[in-house]
Parts: sequence; structure tokens; C-alpha cells
Amino acid sequence: MQVDKGLKFNKTEYIDYSKQANKGCLQILPKKDYKAKTFVVGTEEGKIIHYKPLNGYLHGEPLKVKLNNPIKSVEIGSWGKDFRDRIFFTDGIKIAAQTKRSKQVFQKSLQQMNMNYRTDKIWAEDHYIWTQSQIEINQSFSKQFNNQTEKQAYYEAKNFQVNDFSIINPQKGQYYPILCSSDNKIRFINQSISVHEEELEAQPIISNIEFRTPWVNKANLYDNVYIGLENGHILNYKSGLELGFKKTWEFKPEENIKLNKFKLYDITKKGIPDLMLAYNDQSLAYYSQNINNEFELLWSNSYNLKPLDIEGGEISDVAYSEFIISTEEGKIFGLGEKTKRQLKNTGEKKVKKLVKGSQGTQNDNNINNQANNNISQQQDLKNKLDSQQNLENINLQDISSTKQKEIADVKSHLDEIQEKLKKIEKKQEFQDETKINLNEKKNSSSLYQDYQNNFTQSQSQNEQKDQGNKFENLANLLNQQSDIEGKQNKLQKNQPWRVQYELSANQEDGSLELLLICEHPLKMIMINSEIKDVQFENPDNNIAKMTQNYTINQNNNAVFTILKEDVFEYKIKMYVIEGIQGILKEKVSEEFLRNSLTVQGQNLQNSDIYFWLNNFISGLEIQDEQNLDGLSFENPFKQSFFRIKMLDNGCTFYSDSITTIHALKDLITEDSNMRGKQVDIKWDIDSKSLKRNLKFLRNKIRENKRVLDQQALLEGIEDLKQNEQNLDFLSDELQQIYNQRVQIQEQIKNLPKNLDYLKKLVIQLYCNYSKLKGNYGFEQNIEKLSILLDKYKYKQIFELMNVSE
Repeated sequence: MQVDKGLKFNKTEYIDYSKQANKGCLQILPKKDYKAKTFVVGTEEGKIIHYKPLNGYLHGEPLKVKLNNPIKSVEIGSWGKDFRDRIFFTDGIKIAAQTKRSKQVFQKSLQQMNMNYRTDKIWAEDHYIWTQSQIEINQSFSKQFNNQTEKQAYYEAKNFQVNDFSIINPQKGQYYPILCSSDNKIRFINQSISVHEEELEAQPIISNIEFRTPWVNKANLYDNVYIGLENGHILNYKSGLELGFKKTWEFKPEENIKLNKFKLYDITKKGIPDLMLAYNDQSLAYYSQNINNEFELLWSNSYNLKPLDIEGGEISDVAYSEFIISTEEGKIFGLGEKTKRQLKNTGEKKVKKLVKGSQGTQNDNNINNQANNNISQQQDLKNKLDSQQNLENINLQDISSTKQKEIADVKSHLDEIQEKLKKIEKKQEFQDETKINLNEKKNSSSLYQDYQNNFTQSQSQNEQKDQGNKFENLANLLNQQSDIEGKQNKLQKNQPWRVQYELSANQEDGSLELLLICEHPLKMIMINSEIKDVQFENPDNNIAKMTQNYTINQNNNAVFTILKEDVFEYKIKMYVIEGIQGILKEKVSEEFLRNSLTVQGQNLQNSDIYFWLNNFISGLEIQDEQNLDGLSFENPFKQSFFRIKMLDNGCTFYSDSITTIHALKDLITEDSNMRGKQVDIKWDIDSKSLKRNLKFLRNKIRENKRVLDQQALLEGIEDLKQNEQNLDFLSDELQQIYNQRVQIQEQIKNLPKNLDYLKKLVIQLYCNYSKLKGNYGFEQNIEKLSILLDKYKYKQIFELMNVSE
């Protein structure tokens, strides 16, 4: 392969088992989360070892449930009434399942399940288990989610062998196996019958499912299957019971090399899948989609290792994606495009010691981990103190006097925060219930609240900009200073024997991010915001989100309850939304409310609906949760409306905004899943509202673009004025532009931010509409849509969204 695209993948050596890894034994946790940071591996001793990054080191912990033979397949699947992810694994004779905390969920022999052949692969979802041998596919069903699982159906292969299979779920509660067969066919199985068959040009050897569809009623819907052929081709089919197989695209690499494994994963986080291929000649190739939705070879390499499995995740303790690869030689390594801080046990000696410790006594394991943690934290402390010292020594001679003053202000601001943290540190005693106070007022963009579809009180445009600028200016200056120093500047407070604090500014979304690295897991975190209207997020889901266990007491303290007991790192994002309240309308015309979302459930109460509204509409002033029927709200910025109609055991939300309906659906689904509420969610989206929403955003963009055009004319007038004293010969339009030059220059300051925000709203509208309508494959158009928005090609934008202008 000859490729020179300037792309370099950094290799991270994770584990060397010396041939203890097996085919299909690698899985990322959780399976349906693109931010997965841990993985599990099956060993020849029949164990499952759970690996996760901890304070810069890769920590392996063997789970309690084990089998007697080498593990042949590991699968992550939802199971039980709570639909949580469980770890399923098999040695070919028995099938077992356990939680990440080693609690046994299920264990049974294939003979007890009336299966005649040893299994090579398993798949678990909902209350079903599928097993595969070369001869047959079995489907088992459990009503009680325990060991009373019974064989429900099976499909027997005749005159061919089953190479691989995947399960698609095109509708809630409906699961269908897709088989890769040795007779060059793929088969769609319903119960014990092959209802659809597709003949291919080469033998299909592997299938893949890419989980990209949002969760709906606790079931992850997916009807796209990717088939890998022996000749290296990758085919994508949209499939269903009535649809059969509908090929959407086919990828044909230039090289004619026999394919071994492949994985689709959005490693670049652009909303479109990237492709990693592993060939039988021990080479790897990475393809990414270009603007024409064509796969383009960007990187290839050979490591003299035979890959057995490929997964995608964020295994390192920084948020950079990787492909994780297990090999026949027993090695597991990661390949990432951006890895700024890799795990520290990349040496073979340290890795082997880690594995030995994970299989030894618990006391030895704890002592080794404690020693490694202390060394790591002390080194981190030294590095961060050195970085802070470098900050003090920045040479300001080459910076303009204005920038000097701005940076000096920032440094002063950082010193004040650091001083407050020192005072907190002296008062803090590290107990089981640790409380952390951050006393600092922080400002970020109020536009974020619009992005979350909260209904806000109408304010003048300039007032909204002023509220959003304070903290973003601080973030900009931090980044300017980082460019000069060549390093990422963070305010850091470290206690190697207690808790490390890292407070950083995010320029992209105007947030502050607090990272806590702890020696022991926490039970509670308390933050004093000094501002009532602060919105918090937890990107890693280790801490309860705002809609769950997040509370604010009378002293404006945000108190978080820790959801996961075995976590040592916590991230919290903070957005300031002060001065923003909801507007309650007496009546809204129904002619605009074309979209609806209906939520019903047997145990659903008015208090649940009131709870959702409180977390969706900022500053909700309704105190009586019984009086919700007919309430209407307005979002002045988007000029959109929202109304509630109460039903028996539920309600219907009406809105002219598609994004509002989508955001409500996500909020209610997530909250219902977390609290165990059984709800039925249905929605109806009117295509005409897409046109109205799109036209409104187009007009907003045009208004901002008009200011850009006026600035260009104003620059020409200014040049002309240098040579002409009298400008009376200018047209009335140009005279008006010149007279308004002060206002135009003021608008220009915030124009890039406003335009970028509006363009993101258009992309969000397109994505939300496509998801609610079930229009799959829309991700491939996102990059094209972004380019059209940058060029202000409104006609092409409407055509792309299939809307008449």
C-alpha cells in the first residue's frame, strides 16, 4: 500500500498476554457508548478481566465469575428489567453473564438449554440470547431474567457453514439474525426460516453493527448491517422483515488482499463512520469519508501481528478516540490519531507485572496499585508545578501592550481562584463523604441555553451578547496565552495523597470543566456556584446528571450524588445562564403547533411531567403541578411555541419546533430509563414545520451576513474618505452605512460567534428531523451541509434537506 496523507497513528501498547487472548475475546464497555473508556478481555483460564485507566495506569481486575475452559467469545448486551449492560461470555460449553462488579446474572450449560453444538459466538439483547456454531443459530428466551432460559427457535444450516452473524433490531422488540454463509450468501432469519437471501460475489466472512440510532423506549434500534467479504469489499445493507436487503453502498479497496476483520467507528467525531481494515497479510488500513462520501485511504501500516478483533473507544484517560486491536499473538494495543497523554505502562515489563498482579492476591494487588498511584500522582504534581512556573516566566516583550494587560488580568484572575482553592484545602478533611467547594463566579455563553432548547425571556440582542461574552473572553485569552507558551494552561490544584483538581476553560462551548482525580471513590460532591442559574453536566456519566440527583440548596450549593462506586475520576461541566427565565403564555395559536410528542404510562403521574418541565424550561414559575393542562410557553429568540395537553396516564407536548420535540424526547427517555419508569413515547412530525424552521434560521443568518457585507462596503468608504473630503456623491444606502459605522463595528465583534451558533442550529435541525423521521444515512451529509452553510448556498441547503425554498 502506498499512501502519504500526512496522518500518523500513535500506537499504545496496552497488554501482552503471551498468547492468552482468544478470538472475539475483546469488548469495549459500554458497547453503545461512543465515550467508552474501559474494556474486558477473556483469557485461557476462563476468566474475564476488566481493564480501565486509573491515574495514568491501566488497572486490570479479574471478575469473580469464571468458566472452566478458554473463553471463546465475549459480548456486551442489555439484560433484565433495568436493561443495563451485562458482560456475556462463553467457553463453547457454558454461557455466563455478570455485572462489572462481578455479580453473577446468568450461567447455564448449552446442554441445559437444549443446544446440540458448541457455540463459537454469542449475542445478548433485551431478554434474548443467540448462539452460533458452524451448523446452526439458536435463539433462547428468558421471561424471569434468570437461569430459567429456554430454547425458543433455531435455524439449521444445510450444505453450507455459518461464518458469522449479527442481530438487527429495526423495530421495538423485534430481533432478526443476519447470517454470513460459506455459499457466498447472506440470509435474513425469522424464527427458524430464512425469509430473505442475497447472493454476493465473494464469501461473506464477517458482519458488523454500528450503534448510531438514538435510544427509543429503552431499546436501541438498528437496521443497518455491514458485511465484509473475503476479497476485502465492505457492503452496507438496510434490512427489515418486509424490506429484505437494500444495499446502500459498497466499498472496494484498491488492494486485493484477503480481509480478516474490520470495524466502523467515528474516531474523528465528525458524525460519519471511519473504517479500519485488518488483512491476512498482517497489515492495517484506515479509511475516512471525504466530502463526496467516498472512503479514502489515509493510513496503512504493518505490525507483524494478526488481528483477531477490533473495537473503537476512548481507552486512554484523555478524551481521544482509538481503535483497540487484539491479536493472535496475545497482544492488545491502541491506534489513535491524537494521543497527547498515553498510559504509562507501555513497557513490556510493567505490563506483565500488571497482569500478574491482577491474578495474584488481593493484598498484593492493592499494594502494587497504591505504589503505582503514588508515584504517578507525585510525578503529575511535579509536571504541573513546573508548568505553572513556566506560566510565570512568559516573556511578554513580544506581545502588544494591549495583550500584555489582558494576559496580566487573566493571570490575576487565576491567582484569585488558586488562593480560594488553598483556603478550601485547609478546611477540607478527606472523609468518605467528601465535599468540594469552588467559590468563583463564572460566565459563559447564554446561547448554550438556546441550544438546549430552554424557553427564555425576550431580551434585546445586545443584552444577550453581553451575558455571553464575559467568560468566553477569558477562554479566548487563555487560548492565546497557550499558543504563546505552546502548552495547555490549566489552573491546577494537586494533593497526591488526597484529591487532584484541574480547572480548565473550553473555548468551543464557553464552559468551565472541573476534573477530579481521587485516591478513593467519592460519595458526594458539593459545588458553591455563587450564581443561582448555573447548569451542570457530567460528560462521563459518573455523577448524577442535572435531571437526576442534582440539587441546589438555599446557599446555591450544587450537590451531586455519585452513581458509580468504583470510579476514581470525575468530570463536571458548568454553564452560567443567569438572567434567563421562561415566558408563560396565556394562549398559543394551534395552527403553528404541527409537531407532537405523546408520553403515556400506567404509573405516570403529574409530578413526573412537572419534573420534566422544570428541567426543560429555565425558571419555571408554575408551583401547582396539578394545573398543567393547556400551559403554553414562548421562545422569543426562535419565535417558537410550546403547549401541554394532559391525557389519562400521560400528556402530549405540541410545538412548531422540531428541535424542541427531539430534545424533550431525549430528556424523557433518559430520565425514564434512569428512574425505571415504563413509558410509551410516540411522536408525529409535520414536514411543513421543517420548512418554517429552516426559513427562520436562514433569515437570521442573512441578517448577520448583511452586516458582513456592510463592513466590506464600510472599509471601501473609509479608504475613499482618505482622498475625498466630501462624500455627498455617495448613494443614500452608502451614506446610511457610513453614518452607522459605530453600530456596525460593534456588531462585527460578536458576528463570528453568532453565525457559528446559527449554522449549528441548522445542522442540529437537520439531524433531529432525520432521526425523528427515521431517515438513516443522514450523517454522511453533515460535512456537505456545513460547507454549504459556510458558503451561504441557501438553495442547495434546501435541496439537501428536500425542502422547497
